[in-house]
Amino acid sequence: MAHLLVENLSSSSSNNRQITSASSCHWALESCTLTDPKVIALVCFEQSNYAVHLHPKDKRGYRSIVRLINNDQIFSTINRDYTSVERIGLALAMTLVTEAYNRVVPIAQNAVTGNNARLLDPKTVTIQLGITQEPIFLHGHVFGCGDPERKYIDDVQLDGPILGTLFNMNTSSPSESNHDKKVSWKSDEINKVVRRLETEIENIHHAYKIHGLTVITRNTFFNIYIVRHGETDWNTQKRLQGHTDIALSAKGKLQACQLQEKFAGIHFSKVFSSDLIRARSTAELILGSNKSTINETPLLRERCLGTWEGRFAGELKSHLEQTIDVDNFTQEEYLSFKWDDTAESYSDAYQRLQTFIRSIAFSTPISDDPILLSSHGEEQCNRNQTLILLHEQNIRDSLYYENERNESNIPDAFETSGVVLRPDNLIMYIIFDNTFQIGVFCTWLAIRTINCTNKLLDWPDNTFNKLNSEFEGIAYNSLTDTYFIVQETISSNVSSNEYNSNIFEVQITTNVTFSSINLIQSCRINWTFESTSKGFEGLEFMMHHKRNKNYLLALCEGNKCKPQSNSEDPVTSLGNGKLVVLDKHETTHNNSCQWVSVGIINLPFDIKFRDYSAISAYKQNTSTYIAVTSQVNSQVWIGIIEEIDQNPYFRITSSNKTGVYNLPRTIVNGSMCAKEYCNIEGVAWINENQLILVSDLAKKSHGVLCFRKDESIHYFSLPNMQESMAIYPSHCS
Repeated sequence: MAHLLVENLSSSSSNNRQITSASSCHWALESCTLTDPKVIALVCFEQSNYAVHLHPKDKRGYRSIVRLINNDQIFSTINRDYTSVERIGLALAMTLVTEAYNRVVPIAQNAVTGNNARLLDPKTVTIQLGITQEPIFLHGHVFGCGDPERKYIDDVQLDGPILGTLFNMNTSSPSESNHDKKVSWKSDEINKVVRRLETEIENIHHAYKIHGLTVITRNTFFNIYIVRHGETDWNTQKRLQGHTDIALSAKGKLQACQLQEKFAGIHFSKVFSSDLIRARSTAELILGSNKSTINETPLLRERCLGTWEGRFAGELKSHLEQTIDVDNFTQEEYLSFKWDDTAESYSDAYQRLQTFIRSIAFSTPISDDPILLSSHGEEQCNRNQTLILLHEQNIRDSLYYENERNESNIPDAFETSGVVLRPDNLIMYIIFDNTFQIGVFCTWLAIRTINCTNKLLDWPDNTFNKLNSEFEGIAYNSLTDTYFIVQETISSNVSSNEYNSNIFEVQITTNVTFSSINLIQSCRINWTFESTSKGFEGLEFMMHHKRNKNYLLALCEGNKCKPQSNSEDPVTSLGNGKLVVLDKHETTHNNSCQWVSVGIINLPFDIKFRDYSAISAYKQNTSTYIAVTSQVNSQVWIGIIEEIDQNPYFRITSSNKTGVYNLPRTIVNGSMCAKEYCNIEGVAWINENQLILVSDLAKKSHGVLCFRKDESIHYFSLPNMQESMAIYPSHCS
């Protein structure tokens, strides 16, 4: 019997199996969602999910990949044996995609390759699944054959393969004949091919439902209101409830009735509830005279706590502290942990909740009205409200597939440092402190309304592209349709021990035919820093209507606008955030242009941030909202900024939105509130209730959890919206 040599420990428990390391750079290890421009469709069979996407590095035959995916645990799909159900699902998905290709090209072909053993050592009879450069993953290829010079989809040439010859899928040698070497996608070709194949799949996928195949080609958007049941006596006593059926207390019934008032006028198309009485009663009281049918399901139950149900939460905490070293668990160990066989792990609860979410995602919506879920929850981590994640995307992934495979144009890292929205909300511009290039990214609105391409724009002098820009903030000038970009610090002209900042004014042109950056002016800021590490981190353009003047607000990274000294108490230094108000002095015969400080705005003392990483203002009717972020605290503060007559010409006040908002926390090492958004460096308002945040490259000192969210774009909504639209970028949503 052959032994197996595999690449990841989780795929096998055999003692004879050796472990090697897999490269994390291979495209097979990337998650797939419908926001990815190369993804054609997502397919679900039984509990398995498959992505259909264009091959990222080879367009010959409009080649696509059909592969098994698990966006939550990418490594769980590689370097292992695959079940019969998983293989059947792949076969059905490939049959569907091949039929779609038959409607486009003269001949459609497919191949299942690379899913079996890579190497066999005849002496030790050891089979190696995967190598460092190439993992084993369950997948197949679908491609078209015909006239290589013909354009079967719009103006996109087929470019091979040649009929009657062996199709070498991996060749990249320039010496190969035409159409027998890899051909890179052009930036505008991917969208055209994806749209055509998507249309063909939509036309035929209903016939595959009888075989258990569910096909999704477009994200479905609907509002879901999730409520926790009202209070019970056991909640008050801090007893563990789990699956024990405890009724609402008088206070709990009152809480549910108050929710009914909040939801007055809202008609729910569907109502789902846990089958436990405390959740069911909450749903009934919310609906009142509304005759919506309540669908009860055990899938929405609280986590089963087994033999500990009915006992005090503090007892369980003490027991675990004495018997289990929970704090040193890995995240995987923590999520799968059960104190005995009567309890349910977090992973168990997650699996049944995922089953429920899949069921409503695949069901046909009755109407556009929202859905109500009445379920269970745990105590909040702290008193701060938490932003609601709507969507997020990795910057490298968003750029890579639209840059004609020219990796030389893409930096090794994306040290994202600022973001601003174009006035039409179709495009966002992102700056990085490790390159002078500026990123152009399509927003959700653009993806739905225009033909939009993500790209990097070169600095006017492209020799600067490889240099560290020190860009830290970007702001839009609505009067001239230009953008201001601030450099955190630059060397002073006066002393080697002093540092200033600098502001570029640029014009950015982005349209279908032409994109460029035009440098208008570069002006120093008349402000001195003691070091390079704590300069200006954010920038906003403000008009003062009473004075008929325009200013820039520059956000200092450090409290008191300086680095914290070793002798300074880190706690007492908090609450000293500052905005420097800058007025522009134009170039004269004797002096170069410069930005001069005309005042300092002290941020409210109750903003206890350790650092300040970005700022954005949004004018709405008579109020102008301001958002300030902290990288270290992983928080956002919201307030109001108003004009005043005297220096510093603006003041910050409160509103119904004012307060500190957490970015979502996650479970890790026994803590319910561990940070995973560790690198927020930019913020921009979408509207009065939604924000775009961007993340810098995570530092090694931050830990592995922070790398999950770094170098990314995040869409959030404020939690105090009357109607929040929470859209989850799941592969089956």
